[in-house]
Amino acid sequence: MKRSRAMSLVELLIASILLLVTVGGIATFIQRAAGIATGERGGIDLQQNRRGAEREITRSLMLAGRGGLPAGRKLPPAIPPESVPYRLPAGIALRVENNTAVDRRILSSAPSSPRVAVGTDILTVRAVRGEIYRLGKDALTRNDTDAVTGRLIVTREGQDLSELEALLAANHPQALLIGSAADIDTYGVAELDAANSTIDSDEIVLAFSFFEPGNPNSQSDKPAKAYAELGPDGLFPLQLFRQGAATVGILSELRYYIRHQERSEVAPGEDPTDRLSRAEVFPGLERPYQDDEQNLAVDIAFGIVDLQIALGFDTPQGGSLAAGSGLLTSADGQSDDWLYNAEGEAADDPNFANLSPWALKEVEVWLLARAPWPDRLHVAPAIDRLGDRRSLELNTDAARRYRRALANWRTQLRNL
Repeated sequence: MKRSRAMSLVELLIASILLLVTVGGIATFIQRAAGIATGERGGIDLQQNRRGAEREITRSLMLAGRGGLPAGRKLPPAIPPESVPYRLPAGIALRVENNTAVDRRILSSAPSSPRVAVGTDILTVRAVRGEIYRLGKDALTRNDTDAVTGRLIVTREGQDLSELEALLAANHPQALLIGSAADIDTYGVAELDAANSTIDSDEIVLAFSFFEPGNPNSQSDKPAKAYAELGPDGLFPLQLFRQGAATVGILSELRYYIRHQERSEVAPGEDPTDRLSRAEVFPGLERPYQDDEQNLAVDIAFGIVDLQIALGFDTPQGGSLAAGSGLLTSADGQSDDWLYNAEGEAADDPNFANLSPWALKEVEVWLLARAPWPDRLHVAPAIDRLGDRRSLELNTDAARRYRRALANWRTQLRNL
């Protein structure tokens, strides 16, 4: 019988080396394939986050002003009332706070409220999001000549009042947006008095209070004062009681922003990136809706690290929309119909300083989504422009190591 020869030490070393090379090659291939799969999966997540955020903001913008709220206030008279805020871009139905400063909180009066990412924008949208209730003749009355209180009768005929019933049960100082029966430019915002409202089988009587400057019965520390400033000329228009009211709804205010997370605040293994969030507050107030601080940080999409907003106006330099020409958009964002779409633009620039609020036609939004962790094998494409954000901040070597997705779209305003 022929005996087989054992492997020599040299042959054993060569076989071992070949095995190690083969296994190493397979491991490298698997690792690279896993990295590609992870990157692709991350890209899908980015796109999903982007689409969800786009749907939310677009829907909100299309509701802006619903119920009869204008985009902003007309130019103030020579002798303004007590306060005349809400000139665009710090408007009434729409407000843009451009390029937020360091340590900006979503409630400026609350240092403990969520932190806004530096350099991003805050988009504020006010609208009636629930039912707009029709009112009959003589539905609106003032309690007496000197009173700063009144009542509204909302009948059940042809209307579902269950939302109103729930709001009265919650007993919060909701903002009532009351539309005139005489003209669309007259409206008032008053404070709902749930405790003195009544619910009957065929109607609900809404008690409310409003602010009248100089009236000793008015209390400046009540929500009614801030609500009145959302009205025409910064006041609750008393002519509403003569004209009568045609509609009423509950006015809401939503603020969209990038909620910044400090690394020290993030638990190990959790997504450390910023996210697009929504804060709901009582309109015109630095106060969480329903006095619940959880309403200040409702997350819409994770991994959204930048939000930039531009406002499109029908200005003389871009031609007239009525003449058939659209809003003028230049390649670099300069000298066109858009405010905040180019670096260095300001609301007091001559092209935008004296515009009527009715000149606002469209809103452009930029969102930048980013993966939670960098990929050393990945180099993201450079971003030419993100609103008026400096491109140098977006295209550093460290920034481009993250997988990222950019969304940019425009929304026409339907209610303004």
